Amino acid sequence: MSQQIEATAENPYDEVILDTFLNRAVHSALLIDDNFPMFESYVENKEDLEERYSEIDRAQRLYKMFKLRNILCDIESREEELRSLSSLDKIKKSDLIILDYHLNRTDSDDPSLSIQLLSQLSQTPHFNVVALYTSETDLKQVWRNVAANLIKQCEPAIEILSPESIENWDDLNSELKVASDSLLIECLSKGLTAGLRSEAAKSLRSDIVAEGYSHKNAADLMRVVIAESLREIQKYRGDETFGSDKLSGVCREGMYWLQSGNLFVAILTKIEEGGPDNDPELIYDRLSKSLCDWRPNLLQLIASEIQNILEMGGLAIDDAYLGPPERQTGLLYYLFSMLPPDINEISLDALKPSVETFSAKLLESIRQRIRTDDILHTMAHKIVSHELAKPEWSGLEKEREKRVKPLTEFVRSNVANFGKLQDQDVFFELNAFMSSDRFRGSHLTTGTIFKLDHDDHWWMCCSPACDMEARPPQSNTWQDEIYPLKSIIALRLIPSSNPLSKLKDAEHARKIYIRCAQGNRHQFTVFDDQSVPKWEVLFLDDSGRVDTTNTENEDGVFSGRFIKPLEQKEATEEGPTCSLSKVEFSVMGQLRSEYASRILQITGNYLSRIGVNFFSLH
Repeated sequence: MSQQIEATAENPYDEVILDTFLNRAVHSALLIDDNFPMFESYVENKEDLEERYSEIDRAQRLYKMFKLRNILCDIESREEELRSLSSLDKIKKSDLIILDYHLNRTDSDDPSLSIQLLSQLSQTPHFNVVALYTSETDLKQVWRNVAANLIKQCEPAIEILSPESIENWDDLNSELKVASDSLLIECLSKGLTAGLRSEAAKSLRSDIVAEGYSHKNAADLMRVVIAESLREIQKYRGDETFGSDKLSGVCREGMYWLQSGNLFVAILTKIEEGGPDNDPELIYDRLSKSLCDWRPNLLQLIASEIQNILEMGGLAIDDAYLGPPERQTGLLYYLFSMLPPDINEISLDALKPSVETFSAKLLESIRQRIRTDDILHTMAHKIVSHELAKPEWSGLEKEREKRVKPLTEFVRSNVANFGKLQDQDVFFELNAFMSSDRFRGSHLTTGTIFKLDHDDHWWMCCSPACDMEARPPQSNTWQDEIYPLKSIIALRLIPSSNPLSKLKDAEHARKIYIRCAQGNRHQFTVFDDQSVPKWEVLFLDDSGRVDTTNTENEDGVFSGRFIKPLEQKEATEEGPTCSLSKVEFSVMGQLRSEYASRILQITGNYLSRIGVNFFSLH
């Protein structure tokens, strides 16, 4: 295990941040600087190296610092290699990245390559901590350039303005078409809405009005000035598809950092008081202070610590999870027994259900290990104890019913960087997270929520999970006769016109809450006041296999048939009153297992009820 980094913490909260993001997370480091020699270059004459690489001494000091801390370290300085996708795979696997701001040997003022690397790292599934190291003295401009390229590409003026306003834009004084750095930094660090209320924005609006434009036109033009100024900076990013809706950061004297997606960047200058010999220690000092200033909340810290546990746990060969040879042999038998018996070659789609079921069993053991981890408990205890020491906590109401509002305010103070949040949004998202998640399987299962494509009819799969397994049914049964059609019990869900309504009744457990892939919120009634489910029989094609390719607005699609009542003009007295219609369904979410099991149990009780006769005296 690597030695802990000597980083000072002023309070228990900061101590947990440094432990989680540095001490227990950093096991490898990558130095990216075009003035650092690669390790294989050290076989050359030292004088030749010093002539070719101006910062060889700095590279050696950094390498020695990591070596003293038992942290693996590598160096990458080849520009052509850094521009390749294979290099990104190597970079994103490093726990800590020391990145030079200027990586272009032919143009020392061009930061495009480092900015492109940061944009790509923000989109990777692995969390990346980067110390952006620069000789620039104006760190505010560096912060602005990086921040502008971590957000989504701004639209050009022609896409924002009406034809009439385009003429106003064309006639606007060219000096007013460039937003000041202070205005751009306000918009990037606090959001556009807050930035438009800043003193820099008021000054620009006044200058536009002084040119003879109305206040409304000035406000429209100011938004375009900001967008066009950001677009000019966004030329560094290369790929316009990169970028996030969410960006947080601080840009003030002595503190420059950004967080976007799975990326945290601390911007540091190479020119520091104390001389170059202090460079390595200054990196950790500034990086530590930046992480503490970011102040991730308890949930973010727990998620990061879980990642540390998984990376350090040795899960691949740990007998605590896989068990003795007998168990491992049995698990392999279980995996292969789920495959169709008459198959010799198997497609990826056919294998998915077996692997998903097998992985779920294995991950249950890992989940139990993580939830009882002592380090995780100790970390949470430190943070919660630190928060309970605040005077605001002791002043909260003791009665449960009276403390909801003040407790919400207390919690909100711990996530101040989220901006203003509405209580109904908070409680909807809480209930949605507790009860549902995105659908990530290859076949329908208990609790899968789906709807008719281009319609507002919603269902939840309410057949037992064992009946939903993608394998041939038992022979000589009705299910075998209709295979690969699969019959299921589905509950018809009643959508609420206002998904944020009746949240005060959430504890009655008659409703479910989901947030779909595209961000839409939905609230559904599952049972009426007598807990009576509205159940139906549906038939699924291909045993309920879900196609998860090319699905932008849902979690997948599948085809099936449902019994559709005929309209009165279509039905006859002697003919059928309904039809079996083949349609395409869209998968919209998945209930968590305990919630799905509860609904399955209530539905099962209803379908197996015994009717008895009693007579009331009227």
